[in-house]
Amino acid sequence: MSFLRTSSETSLSPILSERNDDSPIGINPLSDDGANNRKLHNAAIYLQEGLYNDKFDTHPNGSAAVTAYVITHNFWFYLLDLVASTILLLLAFFEPPAVIKISSIIHATIELSCLFLIAMEVFLRIKWLGVGIFRTHFRSAIKAMALAIMIVEAIVVIARNKSHFRVTRCIRPLFLLDCFYCTGLRRFIRQIILSLPPILDMLLLVLFNMLLFSILGFYLFADIPHNDYFDSIQQSFVSLFVLLTTANYPDVMMPAYNAHRINAAFFIVYLAIELYFLMNLMLAVAYNVFSNQEKLKLKKLLLHKRTSCRKAFSLLGSDTMNLCQYSKIMHYFNPYMG
Repeated sequence: MSFLRTSSETSLSPILSERNDDSPIGINPLSDDGANNRKLHNAAIYLQEGLYNDKFDTHPNGSAAVTAYVITHNFWFYLLDLVASTILLLLAFFEPPAVIKISSIIHATIELSCLFLIAMEVFLRIKWLGVGIFRTHFRSAIKAMALAIMIVEAIVVIARNKSHFRVTRCIRPLFLLDCFYCTGLRRFIRQIILSLPPILDMLLLVLFNMLLFSILGFYLFADIPHNDYFDSIQQSFVSLFVLLTTANYPDVMMPAYNAHRINAAFFIVYLAIELYFLMNLMLAVAYNVFSNQEKLKLKKLLLHKRTSCRKAFSLLGSDTMNLCQYSKIMHYFNPYMG
């Protein structure tokens, strides 16, 4: 795996050396001692935390936590979580006002089955993280609360044998967003949210400049007959807001232009400042901020992977390993490598 390699300054690159059994390596890879295998497995978990960008304070402690960690990071478990989340979304095709309808009992039973599958993942995550850390993990806590509400609601539907208006259906996409295969999408959304403050500053500048032109346009063109675009400050603001998209151009300008040709300068200056300068400046700010956030995130990911390698080799007691150790760690790291 390429991310196992770190810079030469850290002296942590895995060296597949042909050592003897009596080599001073911290653990004996040829021993059947369960403690040695647990160390190798623990080292592999550190590498997985570096790969999946898991925080090190969520590192499993104890055999039960390790078992829960291994189950929740299994390919088939990922697939099961994805299928359950997708089925929850597909149930919308059979809910009013859909043409194809199914019985409320069948619908609620399918929904409840999918929710219990997702609840199993939440339970294993609590087993792995512990209740204290789980409560501080914002995404997991929100998912657990939404899951509890939806399970209760599905049970109520089965008990009443009748569906009702359910606002909680709008949070179903959260389960799909939280699954393993949407990691990239979650990171993309997070980057957008972190990039918002400078973009909002530019948006306020655009709106403030639009407000100034709205007030100026109202006092300049309100007295022109048959000019409904500037008969009030509110209408002026709406007209100039639409003009920013050029959807009402040149209609918004024609009454003022017919009154006097020099009035066209107002609209030319407005479009030059708002459309061609500030809007392009806002696009440049958005691109620059998002690019910087992405570079910072990639840097953090790389440093996180390097730290995971350090922790793994620190657990082994050496900065080198032989082929037997490497094979065992790779088996724990990815059992499907063969």
